[in-house]
Amino acid sequence: MKLLYTILALLLSFPIHGTGVGSHALPGEGGARDQEQAASSKTVFAFRTNALVPLMNVGLELPIGNVVSLEADGYFPWVKPEFCGHLACAQALHADAGIRFWFNTRRQGDRLLGHSLALKAGATKFDLGWNKGVGTGEYHMAGRQGASTEATLDYMYAFRLGSALRMEVGAGFGAVYHRDFSYDQYEKGGPLLRDARLIETRGWFFGPAMVHVNIVLPIKVKE
Repeated sequence: MKLLYTILALLLSFPIHGTGVGSHALPGEGGARDQEQAASSKTVFAFRTNALVPLMNVGLELPIGNVVSLEADGYFPWVKPEFCGHLACAQALHADAGIRFWFNTRRQGDRLLGHSLALKAGATKFDLGWNKGVGTGEYHMAGRQGASTEATLDYMYAFRLGSALRMEVGAGFGAVYHRDFSYDQYEKGGPLLRDARLIETRGWFFGPAMVHVNIVLPIKVKE
């Protein structure tokens, strides 16, 4: 099961985040000029996407003051067997939301930068399969379907990426409860057959649950 959730982590996301303290500058900052720009504008919300799962996820960040922000992310990696010559199937739907606490409280206007910690909860539905008949001339898709719920503590470091974008890097660790079963498919597009001798697997997984390398577009307004 650890291998299964490692694959899910790769499908769903990947983070690593940080910041300067007090008056120290963050990576990518340009000193006095950037401080003037931060003082004249304020980030009201931000869109983001995880570069590790390109075009298959979207997120939203909403700062509440300079210390707290709310966030939500959705992932939809959807690789159907037809997309890869019926060699494999990798489909997942994931959503999570959380509250984040930022440590750079002295940065008044330019929020959502630096080190932070978040408490998050999420849910995932997945279908992972592989064609065991490759090279034999037969089609035999074997896989696992199921769902999971997770609660994580997420560390992140955010810094500027040029004048308009930012990058967030981080990882989440926590508890994942899963329910899943194995299946076999012997015809392309045919029914999924469960072995009557196999009982649905249920259990807990503790460890890394999320990784992010987010590209962020902050939306600002002038003060």
